[in-house]
Amino acid sequence: RKVNAQRKDGTTFPIELGLTEVETIWGERFFCGFVRDVRRERYDEQELLEQTTLTKAVLDQSGLSLLTCDEHGQILSMDDSLLHLLGLQKVDTRDMDLRDIMGTEYTKKFIGDNLEKYVRTVSGKRVEVEGLKACGTLMPLKMRLKEVEGSFDIMLGAHKTPDGPTGSRLYAAFFEEKEEEQSGVNKALFGFLGGLHKEEESAQ
Repeated sequence: RKVNAQRKDGTTFPIELGLTEVETIWGERFFCGFVRDVRRERYDEQELLEQTTLTKAVLDQSGLSLLTCDEHGQILSMDDSLLHLLGLQKVDTRDMDLRDIMGTEYTKKFIGDNLEKYVRTVSGKRVEVEGLKACGTLMPLKMRLKEVEGSFDIMLGAHKTPDGPTGSRLYAAFFEEKEEEQSGVNKALFGFLGGLHKEEESAQ
């Protein structure tokens, strides 16, 4: 177990403590303690936590929405920004793939039954897709899909479905609203603010 050890000067540091019972041939029992310094391990854990927090903060500020998937198109995770964009609550993605967040016509035309081929085809590209909101409405989005280098065996294995293969590659997909749609939102906002300004002038 991991505990905090105390030095003579009163300062503490993390250690991993193990205790083993040993019995001699004469029936005597001894307890052997094993101590391992885990300061570096704690430091690495804290560094990883800070990097994860920083990455999330940068993504939140970027205006992009993110999901991860494997080479079969099986969705592994979605960030809060994408959930909000699609009008979804927190969901279990074990039974979801990319087709579940895209319009039917787009799926028929560009994906079909070969989702793995679609992932290979669009990987490394920025493509226009038809997003499907939870309410059933469609929205034009831009998606950039890219393979993430590294080993993610635990994350990929945790999302294995009973009737599907286990993924061996991890992809990150970034989504953003198309410029014309965002422009329309901005125009509506400016129009609303302009209307408020006129009402204020009339009141004066």
